[in-house]
Amino acid sequence: MRILLTNDDGYNVEGILLLREELKRYGEVILVAPKVVQSAKSCAITIGPLNIEKVDELTYAVEGTPIDCVLFGLCHFEGIDLIVSGCNNSPNMGVDTIYSGTCAACTQALIANVPAISFSCAGKDYFSQITKFSKYALDYIFDNNLLSTDYFLNVNFPDGKYEDIKGINLTKLFYQRIKYQTGSYENGVFISHRKMDMSIKDSSYDVGSFNEGYISITPLSTSNFNLDVFNKVAKEIE
Repeated sequence: MRILLTNDDGYNVEGILLLREELKRYGEVILVAPKVVQSAKSCAITIGPLNIEKVDELTYAVEGTPIDCVLFGLCHFEGIDLIVSGCNNSPNMGVDTIYSGTCAACTQALIANVPAISFSCAGKDYFSQITKFSKYALDYIFDNNLLSTDYFLNVNFPDGKYEDIKGINLTKLFYQRIKYQTGSYENGVFISHRKMDMSIKDSSYDVGSFNEGYISITPLSTSNFNLDVFNKVAKEIE
């Protein structure tokens, strides 16, 4: 298998380097990732030329977004069988999947008709979990034939030691209600504040599964730009 690996945190950070070593169990790994942090860039794309540094034959640093990295990887290397993004240094669940550069890379994979998996964990202090958690999750995905070009798989590792993990849940996306609060604005600098309810314990959802100590695997697709909603509205105006 030929795997294209990217992220939104940078080509040389611990999360992606650890994940690369684990992915080598499954095939050849080509790392194409941003040169600097591109967190929360969602599906942003660079219009025009890209500066790209060849680190070695299988590693490239891109002065651009995760989407730029995926596009370069697919154009420069033939026969990519799987695109993997991560491991992110904080969870990507619920509403945050819309803003996530980690998840956006997988959205671009779907557009290119390539299966994809995104990985995130509770924080950079938990990167040591990657060596056990990722194999556990990947074996589950491969053993159950979960890869598809209709959706990508958004995987979140919870807090805690590997021995304390309760298992893996296939989950739904939980859309948290967000309350935006008064932000600070001084000397031309604005900082916004938001409050989200993350207390859900229903483990059928990604957030609840994370809270209850499970690895969550959530299928996400471009049809989350919901065709059912379109059909409902269209029917109402007929």
